[in-house]
Amino acid sequence: MCKLRRISTLLFLLKILKIPVSLYSYTLIAKYFGVSIEKDIWLLSFSLILTLDAAVWGPINDVFRAKFVTIKELDGPGKAIAATQSLLFYMFLFSCLIVLILFLFTDSFVDVISTGYSAERRQQLIEMLRLVAPILLVNQASLIGISILNAFNSFIVPEIASFFSQILNILILIFLVDKLGIYVLLLASIISLLLLIFFIIYKIKQLKIPLFKKFRPKFSYFRIFFLFALPLFVPYLIGQINSVIEKKLISSVGTGAVSIIDFAKKFPDMINVIISSIVLTVLTPTITRLFVNNNKSEFDKCFLDSFGLGLLIIGFFCVFMMVGSGDLMMFFYGKSSVDHNSLLEIIELNKYYSLAAFTVFLYVVFGTCMLAIGKNKMNALSGTITQLAVIIINLTFVNKFGVEIFPFSILFSHLFAAVFMFTYYPYDKSLVIRFFLRFICFLGIVTVGLALSTSLLFNQLSIHSSMARVAIISFIEVILFVLFGFVFNINEIHLAVNFLLKKIGFK
Repeated sequence: MCKLRRISTLLFLLKILKIPVSLYSYTLIAKYFGVSIEKDIWLLSFSLILTLDAAVWGPINDVFRAKFVTIKELDGPGKAIAATQSLLFYMFLFSCLIVLILFLFTDSFVDVISTGYSAERRQQLIEMLRLVAPILLVNQASLIGISILNAFNSFIVPEIASFFSQILNILILIFLVDKLGIYVLLLASIISLLLLIFFIIYKIKQLKIPLFKKFRPKFSYFRIFFLFALPLFVPYLIGQINSVIEKKLISSVGTGAVSIIDFAKKFPDMINVIISSIVLTVLTPTITRLFVNNNKSEFDKCFLDSFGLGLLIIGFFCVFMMVGSGDLMMFFYGKSSVDHNSLLEIIELNKYYSLAAFTVFLYVVFGTCMLAIGKNKMNALSGTITQLAVIIINLTFVNKFGVEIFPFSILFSHLFAAVFMFTYYPYDKSLVIRFFLRFICFLGIVTVGLALSTSLLFNQLSIHSSMARVAIISFIEVILFVLFGFVFNINEIHLAVNFLLKKIGFK
């Protein structure tokens, strides 16, 4: 298995490993605080800071890897490091300004994020917001630090560091919750974030990256990154508007629609975050370097390596959801307070959102490719068109189709944008098309085979346990993936099987 595949696969496993830790953290929060006004105060404050952080610095963080590698390859690592030092300096400076504004105008921000609070609760929210605000100063530093390590081909250490910081978060929550109450969440977040930064700094020094040498900040260097990211601020803004409009439309459909959508999107959103993170982490610096050096054949090869692995993961997820969504939803929500009709609607929407996750993956992959080849304006234009298309489709058809329109608006708009960006793929387009069509045929046949085989088996053996059915569907799907993977010559499956056979001593 080539280095890029090994790194991507290991990153995927590490991110999967972090999911139970995150879920356990949420379980502890629910156990200790339940649904309480204190918890609401924390969530409102923390979400506001993260929203501001993403709105102000999100586009720069998205393009940093591509721009850093471009500068590093064209002008040398010295200039790339100097530019990064200036970027971090001005990001910290402007973040300090934002924190100061938050402190001076806290009342105004509280009016935006909350209504109907008593004077006492409102004062608590003001205090919490001021306590949480300094997180803005260090959060982006950790993200940029991880991006720098990625640019120097260090991918695993940041993920491991993030994993241990989450473990520390849980330990602080367990041992100090009785003494600190809701403020333990603030302490756990800050300490785990500082631990993550410590690991990042340690690795940067270990790799002898001269990030901490003396420097004179130049606004011109900061401007390089800012101007490159500038087009992306438009889709970010429209995306926030889209989110607000979507929530208003969903709530207008009927009582409980917001919760139904939330339950239906949970798993597709989770898999999207994992795969998108891997693509941005591994693919961006790799193909950017190859494009800058005009290495066409290696560019195609590395792109298809990541594209193939992503298709395999998202394809496995989508095939399972098409066949086993009902059993999976019954396993998680069947014994909850969700009524039967709502559960049926969740199952259907879950299938639709899973299909939408497939097109979102295509959008992310080709969007990453646009950033890597310097077409950031094309990426921004595609993002803007996508968000506007989602808004228009939802507004036009929500009264006719109800909640079903929301996943389909995402599906069609992201598919259109992905195809549009693919037309600007720099090298062998026919190679990518053939590769993709082979995968689609493979996934289609596996879906039909899985649906027929599991239906026959469940009817013959009268298996009714949701947990047992989920396990059986997963097992049969793995077998079909391997069998048809060899029939369709899916290289990723060949490599995975050979790797496993070597590990168990058969080769």
